[in-house]
Amino acid sequence: MDAFVKKIKETAGDDYKGVKNCALAYSGGIDSQAIGYLLAQLGIGVLPVVIDMGGGGVKEAAESARKMFGKVKVVDVRPRLRESAMRAVKTNCLQSGHLNGGGLTRPLMAQALADAAHEEGIMCVAHGSSGLGNDHLRLELALRVLGPDLRVLAPVRDWNLHRDEALAFAKRMGWKHKDISSKFSVDESLWARIVRQGGIVDAEKETPADALLWVKSVPQKEKSMVEITFVNGAAVKAEVKQGKRKVSAGIDGIFELLNYEGGLQGVGKRDVVAEKIIGLKNRELHECPAAMILVMAHFDLERITLTSSQLEAKAYVDRLWNRVVYEGGWFTRLRRDLDAFVDSTQAAVDGTVTLEMHNGALNVVGRKSQRGLYDSRLSRRDKEGVLNQKTAAGFAKIYGLQDTMAYLMRLE
Repeated sequence: MDAFVKKIKETAGDDYKGVKNCALAYSGGIDSQAIGYLLAQLGIGVLPVVIDMGGGGVKEAAESARKMFGKVKVVDVRPRLRESAMRAVKTNCLQSGHLNGGGLTRPLMAQALADAAHEEGIMCVAHGSSGLGNDHLRLELALRVLGPDLRVLAPVRDWNLHRDEALAFAKRMGWKHKDISSKFSVDESLWARIVRQGGIVDAEKETPADALLWVKSVPQKEKSMVEITFVNGAAVKAEVKQGKRKVSAGIDGIFELLNYEGGLQGVGKRDVVAEKIIGLKNRELHECPAAMILVMAHFDLERITLTSSQLEAKAYVDRLWNRVVYEGGWFTRLRRDLDAFVDSTQAAVDGTVTLEMHNGALNVVGRKSQRGLYDSRLSRRDKEGVLNQKTAAGFAKIYGLQDTMAYLMRLE
């Protein structure tokens, strides 16, 4: 018996005793293969659940699962992820500091696992999240809501499974993987590609070039112009023009289109130090061209369609919504309450925003909306302007009156 397998058998806790079957979140990567194999060695029947989030590799993962376990269940969560991602855009997630990758995808993974287990009459689910990040908390918080009757196993965390151990074991077993999967831990969906561990752990060093997949470093001769159309705050169409080339997509393909076109122009790379719920700081590399483009466009459109008091209140709600979701609170009353406020404000956020992309630069260059509160006639100082400046004279005399009086008292 392999020494690694023997170690796991000796250290597996009571949570693994008496478990006959489990539904396992299976990506086909090194960790999920090792976990599935080790669970089987403990006498647990494994149903691998491959969850399609638009990140690619689904076919390969399904084939790997069939080869190892003789069965597989594939669940497509892309439609629901598009809806969740658009909610994140409505709350200007990147302006609030949170990409909300796992905050959006892990609740969907939990739903897929719970549904698969219930459909097959299985009373246990397992996932491959470690105890160092947020994902194990997000998954288990969601699973307590979606499957309170299910036992939840987290082998990487429960067994203190080290990645180098899993890599060495995979090599001994002869499992084949893409080269990048042995260097980094990658979480990929249509919303974002998040790279962790491996060569990016040292925060002082430059991001390794081979960690990038979506964002290209090859300079483009021509800039790209992007026009995003919003209805009630949701992006419903994107059109990209580069020279004579023009491509467009609706909601069913908008993320894929912008990830590709934005990445082609070098847009969407974020090297961040993420705050983990348990108190750790971890370095991550985010590739999120579509998220950056959509959030920048949406944020700008809100500037001309919402009142200043709405913007002030919504900035607070946006930060709170993103914090709640980032920390695993998708299935909470508070998230739904905040959704109601956000949706109310978005009734006015209709229009189009035009952005320019070129070799890593992304800038808004134009915006228009029939619901816009911006009127150039009120801001002009030439003869086309319609506002008489004299009307502001009285206001200027009493502006900040209380602050002026308080300062003159000189209480110090």
